Amino acid sequence: MNPFLLDYPSHIGFTNPERFQQILDSKYNYIKELVTTNTALKLGKKNSSNYIIFAPSIKGYNYQITYFINDIPFSDCQFNELNEVIERISSENFGIVLERIGGMN
Repeated sequence: MNPFLLDYPSHIGFTNPERFQQILDSKYNYIKELVTTNTALKLGKKNSSNYIIFAPSIKGYNYQITYFINDIPFSDCQFNELNEVIERISSENFGIVLERIGGMN
């Protein structure tokens, strides 16, 4: 099950820190599985038109995340380490697969 589709109380980090850490770990592991098995992905957020595209970098790094608002690119980030990509994507809650672009790794 996709942990990004579940609803969690906003205060869970204060009232149940162990459960909150489990949620964060679940999101991290879900994104890790996605980015290690797909060459490129279009990922969205629940109830949002904003999305990102994760792909190999075109600027001399290993990975790139490009941010879009209403289909207009407005920012990108470059990474050499996959764990940095996973952390960024999971912490920003881009966990809904909108499209698998390209082949599998």
